[in-house]
Amino acid sequence: MAATLFLSLVSFVLWLVDPRGPSAVFGGAALALVYGITMERRWIAWTRRIITLPGLPRQLDGLRLVHITDLHWDVYTNAARMHAVFDEITALKPDLVVLTGDLITHYRRHIDPCTDALARLRARLGVFAVLGNHDHWASGRLVTDALRKRGVHVLVNEHVLVDGGLWLVGVDDPHLQFSDLDKALDGIADDDGRPRLLLAHSPDIMAEAEGRVDVVLTGHTHGGQVSFPVVGPLLRATRREAGRSFVQGMKRAGSTLCFTNRGLGTVLIPIRFNCRPEVAVITLRSS
Repeated sequence: MAATLFLSLVSFVLWLVDPRGPSAVFGGAALALVYGITMERRWIAWTRRIITLPGLPRQLDGLRLVHITDLHWDVYTNAARMHAVFDEITALKPDLVVLTGDLITHYRRHIDPCTDALARLRARLGVFAVLGNHDHWASGRLVTDALRKRGVHVLVNEHVLVDGGLWLVGVDDPHLQFSDLDKALDGIADDDGRPRLLLAHSPDIMAEAEGRVDVVLTGHTHGGQVSFPVVGPLLRATRREAGRSFVQGMKRAGSTLCFTNRGLGTVLIPIRFNCRPEVAVITLRSS
């Protein structure tokens, strides 16, 4: 919304200066490009959400987790800014921190700086991660090893029981078809009763996850990264029709709730427009 208002104001001013010329269009577009590169991609939105989970034990009522995704650590990443963001997350004293992939963009030389920064994160019940397609393109093994070396629990088609009352399930990247939800859920009884929270890089997993887990936290789409008024998000980056419905924000499919985080980084070009980077602070409540 802020980007839309900014572009509208600039275009109006340029129209007043030269109402018959193309300057209003081209000048507004140029300024929008500058705004998206220099301002909006650094303007993080701290999104607060409350999710009610039937079956969540009373002792976990109010559990607070922080969801971050798609850092896309690359030559455009300002390490000092990322350190400050992660320190701010730790200062919130979250119960859980979860990462849903694409921590780096392309190059192996960025693995250590990225995971060194992520080592600043602290949470009472731990920091958990799943990998994304870019992590695998760089080296899924090296990214996994670096994360685990720094105390991050990487879930590869598996689950853990959190504090005796919440199943935290993680699948490998659905975009590259490395996910195996059957394997990840294997060992959890159908009548267990405790809620299931699934971490997956891409909302493509919704084709399999609907009705089998309570909540899915995902990323990959960047919310479109560039989202034009009327036209909508420019990038969707999903392979399956089910995933295209979950570009950003909270949406329900049957009994399953999906939250798609817009992420912190960018790909292709370092720009965001009408689609601010995001850190999600989610509070879980008992029904």
